[in-house]
Amino acid sequence: MVFDVSGISIAPWIPLAWGILVGLVFSLVGAGGGIIASVGLISVLGLTDANLLKPMAQMLTLASPLVAVPSYYKQRRLILGLAALLGAGGVVGALIGSTLSVRYLGDACRRVVPDQHMLFGSLVDA
Repeated sequence: MVFDVSGISIAPWIPLAWGILVGLVFSLVGAGGGIIASVGLISVLGLTDANLLKPMAQMLTLASPLVAVPSYYKQRRLILGLAALLGAGGVVGALIGSTLSVRYLGDACRRVVPDQHMLFGSLVDA
Protein backbone atom coordinates (compact mmCIF):
# COMPACT_ATOMS: atom_id res chain seq x y z
CA MET A 1 0.00 0.00 0.00
CA VAL A 2 1.41 3.41 -0.99
CA PHE A 3 0.53 6.58 0.91
CA ASP A 4 0.87 9.50 -1.51
CA VAL A 5 1.25 12.39 0.95
CA SER A 6 4.10 10.83 2.91
CA GLY A 7 5.61 8.89 0.02
CA ILE A 8 5.93 5.63 1.97
CA SER A 9 5.06 2.14 0.83
CA ILE A 10 4.15 -0.35 3.55
CA ALA A 11 2.03 -3.44 4.14
CA PRO A 12 -1.46 -2.44 5.35
CA TRP A 13 -1.31 -4.70 8.41
CA ILE A 14 1.56 -2.71 9.97
CA PRO A 15 -0.34 0.58 10.48
CA LEU A 16 -3.42 -1.42 11.50
CA ALA A 17 -1.44 -3.31 14.16
CA TRP A 18 0.14 -0.11 15.42
CA GLY A 19 -3.31 1.51 15.59
CA ILE A 20 -4.58 -1.40 17.67
CA LEU A 21 -1.66 -0.99 20.07
CA VAL A 22 -2.24 2.76 20.37
CA GLY A 23 -5.98 2.26 20.92
CA LEU A 24 -5.31 -0.37 23.57
CA VAL A 25 -2.88 1.83 25.49
CA PHE A 26 -5.13 4.87 25.14
CA SER A 27 -8.18 3.00 26.44
CA LEU A 28 -6.33 1.29 29.29
CA VAL A 29 -4.42 4.29 30.60
CA GLY A 30 -6.42 7.19 29.20
CA ALA A 31 -3.35 8.97 27.89
CA GLY A 32 -0.13 8.36 26.06
CA GLY A 33 -1.71 7.29 22.79
CA GLY A 34 -0.30 10.26 20.88
CA ILE A 35 3.21 9.59 22.12
CA ILE A 36 3.06 5.94 21.12
CA ALA A 37 1.47 6.87 17.80
CA SER A 38 4.28 9.32 17.06
CA VAL A 39 6.96 6.77 17.92
CA GLY A 40 5.33 4.29 15.57
CA LEU A 41 4.93 6.81 12.79
CA ILE A 42 8.63 7.70 13.05
CA SER A 43 10.22 4.31 13.65
CA VAL A 44 7.79 1.83 12.09
CA LEU A 45 6.38 3.82 9.18
CA GLY A 46 9.40 6.07 8.56
CA LEU A 47 7.68 9.48 8.62
CA THR A 48 10.09 12.27 9.51
CA ASP A 49 8.12 15.42 8.67
CA ALA A 50 6.80 16.88 11.94
CA ASN A 51 3.90 18.53 10.13
CA LEU A 52 2.71 15.10 8.95
CA LEU A 53 3.27 13.41 12.31
CA LYS A 54 1.04 15.65 14.41
CA PRO A 55 -2.20 15.32 12.43
CA MET A 56 -1.69 11.58 11.93
CA ALA A 57 -1.17 11.01 15.67
CA GLN A 58 -4.17 13.19 16.48
CA MET A 59 -6.44 11.30 14.08
CA LEU A 60 -5.25 8.00 15.49
CA THR A 61 -5.94 9.00 19.09
CA LEU A 62 -9.29 10.54 18.14
CA ALA A 63 -10.76 7.14 17.28
CA SER A 64 -10.60 5.71 20.81
CA PRO A 65 -12.51 8.52 22.55
CA LEU A 66 -15.17 8.53 19.83
CA VAL A 67 -15.87 4.88 20.58
CA ALA A 68 -15.63 5.25 24.38
CA VAL A 69 -17.79 8.38 24.88
CA PRO A 70 -21.17 6.66 24.23
CA SER A 71 -20.25 4.02 26.80
CA TYR A 72 -19.28 6.66 29.35
CA TYR A 73 -22.54 8.49 28.66
CA LYS A 74 -24.61 5.35 29.31
CA GLN A 75 -22.76 4.81 32.58
CA ARG A 76 -23.44 8.45 33.58
CA ARG A 77 -19.71 9.14 33.90
CA LEU A 78 -19.66 12.05 31.43
CA ILE A 79 -20.09 15.72 32.41
CA LEU A 80 -21.34 17.19 29.14
CA GLY A 81 -20.84 20.89 29.97
CA LEU A 82 -17.27 20.37 31.10
CA ALA A 83 -16.55 18.07 28.17
CA ALA A 84 -17.84 20.68 25.70
CA LEU A 85 -15.68 23.42 27.24
CA LEU A 86 -12.58 21.23 27.31
CA GLY A 87 -13.24 20.08 23.75
CA ALA A 88 -13.65 23.63 22.47
CA GLY A 89 -10.46 24.67 24.24
CA GLY A 90 -8.64 21.68 22.79
CA VAL A 91 -9.73 22.54 19.25
CA VAL A 92 -8.66 26.18 19.61
CA GLY A 93 -5.34 25.14 21.17
CA ALA A 94 -4.70 22.59 18.43
CA LEU A 95 -5.40 25.16 15.71
CA ILE A 96 -3.08 27.71 17.31
CA GLY A 97 -0.37 25.12 17.95
CA SER A 98 -0.45 23.67 14.44
CA THR A 99 -0.37 27.16 12.90
CA LEU A 100 2.60 28.19 15.03
CA SER A 101 4.48 24.95 14.39
CA VAL A 102 4.07 25.19 10.62
CA ARG A 103 5.25 28.79 10.66
CA TYR A 104 8.11 28.62 13.13
CA LEU A 105 9.16 25.01 13.71
CA GLY A 106 8.99 23.38 10.28
CA ASP A 107 12.70 23.34 9.49
CA ALA A 108 13.89 23.01 13.09
CA CYS A 109 11.85 19.84 13.69
CA ARG A 110 13.15 18.17 10.54
CA ARG A 111 16.63 18.23 12.01
CA VAL A 112 15.49 16.92 15.42
CA VAL A 113 13.22 14.04 14.33
CA PRO A 114 15.97 11.92 12.68
CA ASP A 115 18.12 12.38 15.80
CA GLN A 116 15.24 11.17 17.98
CA HIS A 117 14.75 8.21 15.64
CA MET A 118 18.42 7.28 15.98
CA LEU A 119 18.28 7.64 19.78
CA PHE A 120 15.11 5.53 20.04
CA GLY A 121 16.62 2.89 17.74
CA SER A 122 19.78 2.67 19.82
CA LEU A 123 17.74 2.27 23.01
CA VAL A 124 15.62 -0.49 21.48
CA ASP A 125 18.65 -2.35 20.14
CA ALA A 126 20.49 -2.18 23.48
